Amino acid sequence: LNELCRSDFNSLEVLDVGSNKIDKVPIALVHFLPNLTTLTLTNNDLVSLPSLLGLHKNLKNLQVDGNPLKQIRRPIIERGSDAIMLYLKEKFIPG
Repeated sequence: LNELCRSDFNSLEVLDVGSNKIDKVPIALVHFLPNLTTLTLTNNDLVSLPSLLGLHKNLKNLQVDGNPLKQIRRPIIERGSDAIMLYLKEKFIPG
């Protein structure tokens, strides 16, 4: 994912990186992929997500099933993308 954190990819709208053993989502992803509407992170090794992801203006579909996430409870994940995004937004601490 770090390779996508370049201005070359700023028009990218859909990103599916499911089943890639990803263990971290870089915070810079939010800044470098401003047009992203769908992010699929299913079946990876993520234990957390950056709370800044919850402030992404265009991201509407966030899929995280199949990860050992410790910060987000299962009932939130089961409620879908809007609930996950709201949870992350509420956990964001500016600065």
